[in-house]
Amino acid sequence: DRDGQLGRSGCGERGQKRKDGPAAEVVTLRPASESLSANWAQTGSLGDWALSLRANGRLQDRRSTALRDGEPTDSRQTSGSLNMTSGLNGKLAGWSVQAALNGAVSQNERSGLSPSDSRTRTVSANLGLSRPLFDLPAGPVAANLAARTSRSRSETEGETFRTTRSGHTEGLSGSLSVPLLRQPFGDDAPAFHPGDVSVTVGANMTETDSGRGEGTNLSFAWTPRPALRVNANWSTSAQSLDDAQRFEPEYYGDPLVVFDFLTGEAVEVLPVLGGNPDLRAPSADQLSLSVAAGPLGAFPLQGGITYSRNEAVDGVGALPALTPEFEA
Repeated sequence: DRDGQLGRSGCGERGQKRKDGPAAEVVTLRPASESLSANWAQTGSLGDWALSLRANGRLQDRRSTALRDGEPTDSRQTSGSLNMTSGLNGKLAGWSVQAALNGAVSQNERSGLSPSDSRTRTVSANLGLSRPLFDLPAGPVAANLAARTSRSRSETEGETFRTTRSGHTEGLSGSLSVPLLRQPFGDDAPAFHPGDVSVTVGANMTETDSGRGEGTNLSFAWTPRPALRVNANWSTSAQSLDDAQRFEPEYYGDPLVVFDFLTGEAVEVLPVLGGNPDLRAPSADQLSLSVAAGPLGAFPLQGGITYSRNEAVDGVGALPALTPEFEA
């Protein structure tokens, strides 16, 4: 059996100009953008195994004009990428197997404020395994295993620098689902039973050029009655940083117009992007408890309550939208 699909799309946007000031005719509020994308998919089978192949490509061109030292400066960014993924699904020695192989290449050229030329190549493989291990009175104990490996290489060349980076990532994760109790049914069922109870324990580990990350998670599910469900989840993790987050060269992004709440004026901001070598590895702890009930009686009425707590240290992310509280 085979099935194929091919698609493409393109879009463009004209740049918006400033309507006041000496640079009204040349400085853009939002960059002009044109893009073209294409995708292709193919599926088939080989005996009891299912096969798939997907490919997608994208071209994009962005142009903007910003003020630097009081003078308008044109910037242009042209990028292209190609990604191909193959997948394999089937059964092997009692295990459900899911495997994928991915390859990607991309190129990015910038001119104007931060002229540079960068190229990136990435290859990655993923493998997932799952199966029931043995039976307990409440049901089968199930195991899930996953592994991932990737290799990447990037080259960036600017006016005053040239960098080449090679990176690797290896990851392992696994979980074990254990049913502890199951609600009996039938004439022999006792008048009182605590209901269905199951526990899932998991762990993961990631190794990169920048360090090692690891995590642990625990889930608890209790169904004392068909219309009442209780769930609890806890996890802790220490992540490793990507090399690009720490060592990517600095460059100017597209100009942004934001409202300054202190002065009451709209101002143009020229963001400086790139890596930060002072970043520390982030860690996080999460806890959630939930109770859900329903449907109740003859009406499809359902309800629930959830408590969650998240604690993150040295997290890496984008700044939130500007507000008076944030600017203060």
